[in-house]
Parts: sequence; C-alpha cells; structure tokens
Amino acid sequence: MQPVVSVSHLSKTFASGFEALKDINLEIRPGEIFALLGPNGAGKTTLISVICGIVNPTKGEVLAGGHDIITEYRAARSLIGLVPQELTTDAFETVRATVALAPVDAPLSVDPFFGSLYYGLLLSSITP
Repeated sequence: MQPVVSVSHLSKTFASGFEALKDINLEIRPGEIFALLGPNGAGKTTLISVICGIVNPTKGEVLAGGHDIITEYRAARSLIGLVPQELTTDAFETVRATVALAPVDAPLSVDPFFGSLYYGLLLSSITP
C-alpha cells in the first residue's frame, strides 16, 4: 500500500547555517496515527512546513499521496490540509468574514463541509 506521506533523506539548512533537519526518513501509511514530539528547536515545525510546501527543503524528497511536493506541488497540496496550532482569526468573527479568508480553490479540496458552506454562501448571494 502506498504511503500517504513519504519523506526520504530530507535535510533543511537555513541561510544562517542552522541545520534544522538532517537526513529525515519516514513513511505514514493510510489509517496510521502519527505524532511529532520533541523539545523546542527539534525541527517539528520545519518538517511540517516542508511537507506542506511552505518551506523548501535543502535536499531530499517528500511525496504526498505519491506526488512530489516540488515537481507536482498542485497535486500534492490538494491532498494536504494544515490546521495551525494557533488560529489567527478572531473568535468573534462572523462566518462570512471567516470564509472570506479562505483561498477560492481550497474549500472543496480541504474539507467537504467547509466547501459546501462556502459555495452555499456564494449561491445564496451572501458573498464572502
């Protein structure tokens, strides 16, 4: 069975020379529960950022659903839904205003309910 995420020989060195990731290898298979645990500075956020396409790796390969995050980034990103640790929206914001923050092509690829809500608002003339 093909892994949903495959990381091979992944390294990330920042411009300052700091090596955040060094030769990381892992596979996450469908149905597995996976967690990253470690102290501050261990590279957890950097790894997630590389997998999601937010940070470019220095070397190595990352596949999401069999798609390379660099050469097939659109297909890879369409399979990834990132929920940040700290939400940056106002807790008292209206649904309309919150939906307006979403990219136009993201709702259906990330979450069917959110996509339905988003397009329901568009169809009912309550545009974000």
